[in-house]
Amino acid sequence: MSEVKKPDPFQLITPKFPGSYVNLASPRKVEDGDPYFGLNIVLPKTSPFWKEVDELTEKAAIEKFGEVPKNLSLTRKDGDDFTDKSPTWAGCFSQPCNRKAMHGRPDIIDLKKRKLLDPAELYSGAFYVVTLRVAAYKFGQVKKGVSLFLQNVVKIEDGDRIGGNRSTAEDDFADIIDDLNEDPCS
Repeated sequence: MSEVKKPDPFQLITPKFPGSYVNLASPRKVEDGDPYFGLNIVLPKTSPFWKEVDELTEKAAIEKFGEVPKNLSLTRKDGDDFTDKSPTWAGCFSQPCNRKAMHGRPDIIDLKKRKLLDPAELYSGAFYVVTLRVAAYKFGQVKKGVSLFLQNVVKIEDGDRIGGNRSTAEDDFADIIDDLNEDPCS
């Protein structure tokens, strides 16, 4: 008889949010680090989700270190500090959640439970719900922190693309294409 798997006490499911800095189709390569999949969760500061994150952050730190260290490193950002780069973050917190590529790509589905593999469907500005695992870590001899690690993703709906918008060649040259077709020597 197989054992019933107990739910992970450090797992969270987010509310629906617009993804930011989305790289789910292929891992992002970083200098001096392991490639990873990930995205930033952007939710209002008043969202009850942040209380859940704070409670699990404290629980994870106590389990790993016996207490909450005074200089605990956290990755949540106050969106108001970044409105010059990301105006949509105003009044929100932004929380990166990543998954090292060596652990495999997160499962990504749509609302019909179909796997999403097309990079064009996975972009900043689309709306997602994700499962995360809160875990404490020690880096080197001194640094201690807690991060949210990406598990799985469901894309809820399309949204307005954020950043990385790219025009087409047809649009860029629409007004001058006829002039370019003329023979300059005639």
